[in-house]
Amino acid sequence: MSHSSSAPSLMNTFQSEINLKSSDSYTKSRIEECLWALDYPELQKACFLARICPVKPPLHCRFCNVLSILQTGPTCGITALSMLLDGSPTIAELLEDAQRKQFTNNGEMFSARNLFQLICDNLPFCNAVTNANNTKIKYNCSDRNCKIECEIHEGRLNCAKVKESICQGACIFVP
Repeated sequence: MSHSSSAPSLMNTFQSEINLKSSDSYTKSRIEECLWALDYPELQKACFLARICPVKPPLHCRFCNVLSILQTGPTCGITALSMLLDGSPTIAELLEDAQRKQFTNNGEMFSARNLFQLICDNLPFCNAVTNANNTKIKYNCSDRNCKIECEIHEGRLNCAKVKESICQGACIFVP
C-alpha cells in the first residue's frame, strides 16, 4: 500500500474532528494509528474511532465502498437496500413497493420475512429459484456463474455460519 498521497488530508480530517490541540501529544500519537488502512480513509477513520487494529492490520479485511444515501423518515432498512443496489431503485420506489405490498405504512420494516421478500423482489436479477430452506437464489441474466443468495437466518448472529458469510463478503440486514 502506498500511504503518502492521502495521509495529509486524512490527518487534517482527524485533527478537525477530534479538536486536536497542539499540546496534546497523546492524541497526536493516536492519529498515527491504523496506518495500514491509509488507502481507505473511511476504513481508517472507523478503525481509529473504534480502536480496532490500531497498530497492525487484521488477519482478514474486506472493504466495499457503498454509495451513501441520506435516510428520510423511518426508512433505515429501505435506505440500506437502496444503498446496496447503488440507488436504483430509489428509496421512494422501494417505499412505494413496500407500502403496496402492505409491509409498512411509513417505511419501518418490523418483519424479517417482509424485508426478505422486498430484497428478493428488487434484486436486478432474473430466474429466481426458491428451495425448502427459504433461500432464494437469483442468477444474473448476463453471467450464470454469479449468484446471489438471500436467506432468512434464524438464531444468533454470533455463529460460525454468519461469521463465514461475512468473511466471504455477505451483506446482512437485521430488521
